[in-house]
Amino acid sequence: MGRILVAADITAIARLQHIAGRFRIPVAIILAMLSVSAIGFAHAMLWLVALLLCEAWTWISTRPAMHRELTRGEMIGYIFSGAATMPAWAALGVFFWYTPDTNSNSEHPLVAMALWVGQLLYTQRFIFQSYLAVVMGNIVMVGTMVVVPLVHPVLTGSELILFEIGLLFCVGFTISTSLASYSRVRSMAEQNAVIERAAVTDSLTGLPNRRGATKALHALAIAQTPVCILYMDLDRFKQVNDTLGHQAGDALLRQFAARLLKVSQPGTLVARLGGDEFAVMLEGESASIENADALCTRILETVQEPFRIANGVAHVGVSIGVANAEEGQGDGEDLVRRADIALYTVKAAGRNGFKVFNYDFEMQVRDRANIEQALRDTLDAGTGFELIYQPKVDHLGALTGVEALLRWKMENRPISPDIFVPIAEETGLMRPIGTWVLREAFAFARRWPELSVAVNLSPAQLHDASFVERVIAMTEEFAVLPARIELEVTETTLFDIEGQGTSRLKELRAAGLQVSLDDFGTGYSSLRHLHRVSVDRVKIDRAFVAGLETDTESGAIIEAVIQLAHSMGIQVTAEGVETAFQRDYLIRVGADELQGFYFSHPMSEQALMNFQGGSSRYPMLSSGAGGL
Repeated sequence: MGRILVAADITAIARLQHIAGRFRIPVAIILAMLSVSAIGFAHAMLWLVALLLCEAWTWISTRPAMHRELTRGEMIGYIFSGAATMPAWAALGVFFWYTPDTNSNSEHPLVAMALWVGQLLYTQRFIFQSYLAVVMGNIVMVGTMVVVPLVHPVLTGSELILFEIGLLFCVGFTISTSLASYSRVRSMAEQNAVIERAAVTDSLTGLPNRRGATKALHALAIAQTPVCILYMDLDRFKQVNDTLGHQAGDALLRQFAARLLKVSQPGTLVARLGGDEFAVMLEGESASIENADALCTRILETVQEPFRIANGVAHVGVSIGVANAEEGQGDGEDLVRRADIALYTVKAAGRNGFKVFNYDFEMQVRDRANIEQALRDTLDAGTGFELIYQPKVDHLGALTGVEALLRWKMENRPISPDIFVPIAEETGLMRPIGTWVLREAFAFARRWPELSVAVNLSPAQLHDASFVERVIAMTEEFAVLPARIELEVTETTLFDIEGQGTSRLKELRAAGLQVSLDDFGTGYSSLRHLHRVSVDRVKIDRAFVAGLETDTESGAIIEAVIQLAHSMGIQVTAEGVETAFQRDYLIRVGADELQGFYFSHPMSEQALMNFQGGSSRYPMLSSGAGGL
């Protein structure tokens, strides 16, 4: 009987490592101490050593499985870690079978009860985890260990057979446990692999995401492989989302990703970094500026084709910054920074193009940072901005209005609006600056009640939900007739503000303010804008006016624009007039207003007051325009 308890005791001690959690060692020691009363101290210590060896094996071989996918060697080690108790059971079982039973306390009921309770707890643990094979094997084993001592108190030949059957079931139980462990670990490894792939893959396009691209770039940097990165984002993508919906935007991104893959060489890494940002990496022999230039050209060409989506057709552009690193030059992070600077330069130059990084760009970025801070300081101080005014005249030479133009000095050095206005728009400063300009223009209109005042608007202002309300409030605050304020928007602005922005222009017109379409004829789909957005005036771009004396096409375009506008009840202003020939031609074809250096450069309000001299007739016309 003592030998049967020994077999059960070995099984219980070996398996307690799985049922007691962090307390499995203390519990095993307690059970081993109870076993001392059954078969002696020396034998109990052997069982404890077997347990500790199995515990160490299991810990060493299974530890990597929680953090990453197992290698083949680790998988084999894990399988055999579960089976490692099997030879210990067999060896100790044979040892105790041929060892005389000298301990009279071998049938102590407390020992048997402790073993049976432990086995039953073990079984319940696996029932809750639904390991069917383990449960069945354990039930058979526990049944064997329970039935044998109850059937007969003395070991006989038949009990020997049952004992051996019990050991056989223990072996079967170990194998089933190992198979279940293998299945579980393999499942965990597969899940970890899926999670890892998902962590580096963009779910929308199936391309590598920012993390995947960063890992690839880091690996190339470590290997000192030449690499060239194209860093890009889509122009006017936000308008697609705003007007056609986010589903349409997602469809466009998938189509653009497919086009990138199509124009790139096989094996080239193409990634979506997030939003409408993408990257293409050229590596090794293909990482040359020549190859990058050719790829950029193909990308620009393919994006010109309209994107056909469920809600219609979308048109976008793409801006691309290029940076390359020869073998051993810089790290991945620095390469991305340089490509981003090149991309920023493309956007500042008007977008829809590409540029290769050079260190002059970096200096420009630093200058832009200084300009941004100086603009913030000027806003905080409340002084530093200035409005100057360029006169507009009718065909008789009478001064009809002015265009208010913003000027700014940084450390007493004039900065061109072409430089600081884009910076203000990109940094969110255009809204407070635009508010200042409007208030100054309204104040001017109150002082000059006989003139209209034109003010240029930015896309940022028209995206502001409170813009209409604030402008209408200014007409009341300054007691200015709304019709004397002319709000100018360019065709590019109209393209950027499709949706709510155009609705706000309609609200402003309904409130009595005038809306003017500036630089007409230079933007995308000019006639479409004229049809879609109701305006009071169009301004013919100076490029057409400048071409009057050199080609016939400019004149034909100007005549067509004037006839079309007048047929729609829209007035026409021609800007950029610099010669008497241009003046005479524009008057002959019916332009309603003229504006340009031929009449006057922009001037301060005080200079305008002195120059006006109280006359409604523009003074320069009597001498400079031949009595127009």
